[in-house]
Amino acid sequence: MTKKINIYLSHNMFDYDNGDVLKFRKDAQDKLEANGFHCLWLYDMNDFKRGLLPEEIIGRCYGILSVADIFIMLDADIPGCGKIFEMKKAHDLNIPIYCVWQKEGRINDWINYYSTEIFSNLDKCIEYLKINYGH
Repeated sequence: MTKKINIYLSHNMFDYDNGDVLKFRKDAQDKLEANGFHCLWLYDMNDFKRGLLPEEIIGRCYGILSVADIFIMLDADIPGCGKIFEMKKAHDLNIPIYCVWQKEGRINDWINYYSTEIFSNLDKCIEYLKINYGH
């Protein structure tokens, strides 16, 4: 039996309507899991309503990230503070970092520096993962 590869999905939480961000995340998770990967975390509406303290949010993110095999930033071309800190933490934990950068032109230097690979869309990232992680 092949070990499920645990993926931490990172993306902006605040540039979307709450329902849109959940759909964006769920669509990516569904694609990855249909290809044999396991996504570690799914937000639900209660996370937006509970008013979590910063230490709860960051502690939970870093705790889940610490058991990930792969880090994927779904929207690397859209600025966001939290996902950059998550990316740096993944780097410190020696977790491969895969980013989806959909804009044309130059890729941000910080994304370039920390990424293991960068893809123009999630489907290309999934194809790469299937080849390189045996799924």
